[in-house]
Amino acid sequence: MMICMLFRAFGFYLSSHITMVIAIDRCMSIVQPLMMNGAFRRCRILLLIAYLLSFIFSLPQSIIFHVEQHPLFPWFSQCVTFNFFRSESEELAYDIFNCVAVYALPLVVIATAYTLILLKLSRQQNKHVKGTSLSKRKFWRKKSSSSLTPTMTLLHQEETNIGAVIRCSTTQTLSKAKMTALKLTSCIVAAFLICWAPYFSVILYHWMTKDTEKQLDTRTQRILFIFAVSNSCFDPIIYGMFTTTFRKRFSTWKYELIQKFCGSI
Repeated sequence: MMICMLFRAFGFYLSSHITMVIAIDRCMSIVQPLMMNGAFRRCRILLLIAYLLSFIFSLPQSIIFHVEQHPLFPWFSQCVTFNFFRSESEELAYDIFNCVAVYALPLVVIATAYTLILLKLSRQQNKHVKGTSLSKRKFWRKKSSSSLTPTMTLLHQEETNIGAVIRCSTTQTLSKAKMTALKLTSCIVAAFLICWAPYFSVILYHWMTKDTEKQLDTRTQRILFIFAVSNSCFDPIIYGMFTTTFRKRFSTWKYELIQKFCGSI
């Protein structure tokens, strides 16, 4: 068993699965806010599943890669993959499975999770807008009633206006949250596509031509591999950029830089 290849594949799977776990956790936190009490336990379970699936999916890699000796030079041995699959269709099936498990499935899950977040925020915003309109209609119905004195009408109007201001503020907050979620979704999906697309484009081209390995040297293949798994490094940076603390500090830094630049002119 090639332990080194097992851990290489393990990191490969885990990189995309962790990104998928983060998306699922954020989705459940917003779509099901009543489940926040068990958020820590949920994260642990999701991470355990991600590690377990990554390990299971990596096991075939440790068997497919094996050491073979050169037929003419027995003293020379190398870690190879040939003479394992009985046909090209078996090899193609395994490659397709890898693409689905590492690229297609996480992409679908991430896109679905953030779409559900956007839908939830949109529904909340619509509820508040309808609530504000309904409150105004109720007030004018009561105002037209002869049982209300001018003083009671004035007090009720004041209460309604305060409620409308609060609802308007809530609606604006939800609108901002929806736009932030939309931008965050675009950035996360774009980062995933940019990081993984070059690597899987090479694999797809190899399936069609069977000569990609001759055209790409080992160094380029390693760069594409590292760039693909680096997606897990970019995600925390993207999430951090959308936090209120980062935006406030960024505005401060920008203001200080402008002041220094303008002062030096």
